[in-house]
Amino acid sequence: MYEEGYPTLDATLAQLKETRPKQVTLIPLLLVCGNHTKEDIVGVWKPEMEKVGYQANVRMQGLGEQPAIRKLYMEHIEALLK
Repeated sequence: MYEEGYPTLDATLAQLKETRPKQVTLIPLLLVCGNHTKEDIVGVWKPEMEKVGYQANVRMQGLGEQPAIRKLYMEHIEALLK
C-alpha cells in the first residue's frame, strides 16, 4: 500500500498496540477536509483500525473550519501585507 506523510498507518498501529485504547478518533491535519480525507482516512485508515479491533471515529472537519486557525491565517496575511 502506498502511503505519504507521517506517521504511517503501520507506525500508528504499532503505537496504538502499546497503549491499547478501545477507540480512536482520526483527525485530518488538513486545511480543507475533502477527497484526501474520504479516500485515505475514511477509506483506508478507519477500516484498517477497525479490522484490528479499534472503534474508529473520523472528524470530518478541516483545520480551516476552526475559527482560531482562520484567525491565525488572517493575522499572518495582514502581517505580510504590511
